Amino acid sequence: MYEELILTGFDNTPIFTISKTDPDDRATLLIMHGLHDHCGRYAHLADYFGERGFSTVRYDMRGFGRSGGLRGYIESFEDYIQDFHSVEDRYIKGSDKPCFLFAHSISALISSMHFLQDENLFTGVVFSGGLFKVNEDLSPLLQKMSGLISWLFPKLPTMKIDKTGLSRDPEVGIRIANDPLHYMGGIRARTGSQLMKATAALQGRLQELNFPMLILHGGADPLTKPEASELLYSKSMSADKTLKIYPNAFHELINEINKEEVLDDIHTWIVDRIPE
Repeated sequence: MYEELILTGFDNTPIFTISKTDPDDRATLLIMHGLHDHCGRYAHLADYFGERGFSTVRYDMRGFGRSGGLRGYIESFEDYIQDFHSVEDRYIKGSDKPCFLFAHSISALISSMHFLQDENLFTGVVFSGGLFKVNEDLSPLLQKMSGLISWLFPKLPTMKIDKTGLSRDPEVGIRIANDPLHYMGGIRARTGSQLMKATAALQGRLQELNFPMLILHGGADPLTKPEASELLYSKSMSADKTLKIYPNAFHELINEINKEEVLDDIHTWIVDRIPE
């Protein structure tokens, strides 16, 4: 049975979590969702690993899903890091079994920035469609204006994410359109500004990310280009790093038409790093 729990964030914002644990499980997998998303859409990933002897933990970032906060809004990127820290303290810190992280899109950025500030408690990390740099085809004018707009109208919804870029499977788009927990509005001005600042800060420190990592990306991902993951792979000083680009795949690899292949690749990589 999955257990739902509301954590109290550092500023009393409620953070929704859902977990399934068993003392006999071989390892724990923490699952982090992407921008405008929620952890409910990762139930099949949790089920897949649960059936293979893993405890799993998922949570909704503030402003999304069943967590508190204005939908789609983040005052400071540091808030995301603090919430991640709270989840770690509750489910990961002090664990007597290996712990792994699956971080998709913006969560790859959040966890990376966290690891630059604090100890990495994970045996290995899987990055999927990581937001390690902003797409260069994003309007240069919008990038230049983001700071000013963020200051004047921080909660203003701006450009919308093209949901057709998430998966080649048309059913994925249909389910999202009918999902009341999936944020369909535009990226709020301050949220966009904070994301650009965080990615810029990460650029010069990618070499400091030194831990076992599996870096996955869709070759045709229009939302976070594969060049972002290639940059991490080339810069990281990790001696244990693997990069895999899936040709023609879009942004949400675990919801793609070849998702079985992706899930099996993730499972194989993680199992190979569980101590005997």
